[in-house]
Amino acid sequence: MCTYRYDLFVSYSHEPAVEKWVELHFRDTLYSHLSSHLPRDPKVYWDRDVILPGEPWPQELRDGLLYSKCLVAIWSPRYRFSKWCQIEWQSMLQRQALLRQQGLDVNIVLPIIYSDGRYFEDEKQRTQFRDFRKFQYPYPGFRTAPRYHLFHEQMVSLAALLADWVDAAPPWSSSWPIVEDPDIPPDPQVTLTRL
Repeated sequence: MCTYRYDLFVSYSHEPAVEKWVELHFRDTLYSHLSSHLPRDPKVYWDRDVILPGEPWPQELRDGLLYSKCLVAIWSPRYRFSKWCQIEWQSMLQRQALLRQQGLDVNIVLPIIYSDGRYFEDEKQRTQFRDFRKFQYPYPGFRTAPRYHLFHEQMVSLAALLADWVDAAPPWSSSWPIVEDPDIPPDPQVTLTRL
């Protein structure tokens, strides 16, 4: 019998600042605090851990989504316009909508605003989110900054919420939707005035 392999799928754009922030601050802090809220070690899908060089990564990402209970999306402008980020985001939103149509009042999708939420105005109106813009320091020195304790408090709260969602996840289904052709808005065009 198949079942979930992961508690969480962490979805983010691999732009340098976001990737560095995830690796230096978000990843270990989330894992550490999830560990204190779950009765076992959390299983978190981090693409860098799962997809090895030379492997067919599109199928690995689809499998990661299919076998994950919840999605944490780290929003940045590039996330909004990335095909693969939108496949991840929209697939889990469709699953959540399907579960709600079945009468299950569950949450499985939580966005974190890393930077510039203006590209997500429509999504912010429909989705509970956490705003981490004041913590977007992709540098090791952030751990000693005065603001780091606020980041830490937000991460404790985030982990507690996600642990509740993981515990409330419905039974796994092989029929969870995976979006193949996501709805992606056109890239915003920069217009230059003539001098």
